[in-house]
Amino acid sequence: MTRAGMSPMEAIVSATWTAAECLGWDDRIATLEPGKLADIVITAVDPLSDIVALQDTSKIMLVMRGGNIVNDLRAVP
Repeated sequence: MTRAGMSPMEAIVSATWTAAECLGWDDRIATLEPGKLADIVITAVDPLSDIVALQDTSKIMLVMRGGNIVNDLRAVP
């Protein structure tokens, strides 16, 4: 999406909020709010300054799916 001209923020919003809205799921996903499913990715890089770094799985520090931690690499030396 960024290669097509979107900013990193526009690409992230498009892949999350806009996609959920198009599917009619924005009441259940896409934002962090009480009662919604929480899928979160925490990275070692700022995706707004280097969105391509998200392709490097070694930069993914924590993954939550449905509010549950499924992968936590923050404490790994």
